[in-house]
Amino acid sequence: MKLSILLAVFSVVAGVSATDILYQDDFESSIPGKAPKGWKNLWGKPGNDTFTVSSEKSVSGDNSLQFKRTDNDNIWQSFLHLPKFKDGNIEISFNFLLLGKPGDTNYRLVYRKVVSDPQPEIDLRLTLNGVSGQIAKNRFKLEEVAIAPDQWYNLSLKFPTAAEDGKEILITLTDVAAKKEQKCTIPWRNDKTESGVLIWEFPGKPKDTSLFLDDFKIANTQD
Repeated sequence: MKLSILLAVFSVVAGVSATDILYQDDFESSIPGKAPKGWKNLWGKPGNDTFTVSSEKSVSGDNSLQFKRTDNDNIWQSFLHLPKFKDGNIEISFNFLLLGKPGDTNYRLVYRKVVSDPQPEIDLRLTLNGVSGQIAKNRFKLEEVAIAPDQWYNLSLKFPTAAEDGKEILITLTDVAAKKEQKCTIPWRNDKTESGVLIWEFPGKPKDTSLFLDDFKIANTQD
């Protein structure tokens, strides 16, 4: 009897906190100068640009992932394919740092169900003028946390995989050093989400700019 009760309690607790890690990398086990694991070029010509592990900047360890714009005028993309989702929520979180002039830093992060989808489900812009984007037809801009060069910020997104799991996406932007954050909720579509791809789009023409990424994590939570 006692064993049955304990097993039932354990099952409830385990169900509440169940988490599947779909992707996680702090880049500490990677060699600087090497390409990041899992990310592949989608389209466009990188030229002399690099999207590699770097020891130049880091939040807590020694390494991070750096996109460095050189003399290339082309827009190009790199993507990460995500495994099949379970019911619950998808949480995407990463730290980022920008170097360059405000008008030159304009990095785009897109989530699509499949690579060929004409309309992205999530479309974000990371710039020194702020973090903004569009979810379906809803535009937003996070203005309470100012983005400054050479400072670390954390961006997280949490969205349900099905209508019964929720109807909103939660976006949180945090100044890592100042510990100041802004939260924003936006209506989310009701159809089921089973998988997808994350796509970084690197802008054309602006030179001598960099985007650093660290502690990148994508989780599927059943809470």
